Amino acid sequence: SICTHAILDPGLFIVRDLAQDSRFADNPIVTSHPKLRFYAGAPLVTEEGHALGMLCVLDHVPRDLTAQQKEMLAALGRQAVAQLELRRKLKDLAGVLTENEAVQQRLRESEQRLEAILDSTTAVVYAKDTQGRYVVINRQFEELFHTSRQQMMGKTDLDLFPKEAAEAFRANDRKVLEAGYPIE
Repeated sequence: SICTHAILDPGLFIVRDLAQDSRFADNPIVTSHPKLRFYAGAPLVTEEGHALGMLCVLDHVPRDLTAQQKEMLAALGRQAVAQLELRRKLKDLAGVLTENEAVQQRLRESEQRLEAILDSTTAVVYAKDTQGRYVVINRQFEELFHTSRQQMMGKTDLDLFPKEAAEAFRANDRKVLEAGYPIE
């Protein structure tokens, strides 16, 4: 086929008159319907060097292309590859987003299980981030301090305790962070 020859050529592949070219003169699309005479093709090659095919211009009469027409054909070929690559990347991104949604759902379920476990214990359980803000409290914490999760999330000991006690708790938090494990 003409495109098989064309795709092996790294640049534009132009045959002014297919009937006069020994490679294609006996080709059925030249000798019978549709009786093509002119072929110009721009290779569709990805950035990784994978040949996807050809963007072809065909005619029933022999012709030449101007330098500007050749550049336009090459530009159309590059645009076609860019569109195909974009479509592939969008499909890949959609797959990543779907997987991300599944991971987020599993995380929400895990958080709900953890919250149920923490709320079923009789111990007061809490966690703080490295800035000393509460990020987890259980029901027993809420009952002991007459507060709620919504009121506590993101707050520090300064928001809950007198300054002297809050500073002592923060100093202990720093020791825990430096040690990397709980300190009794």
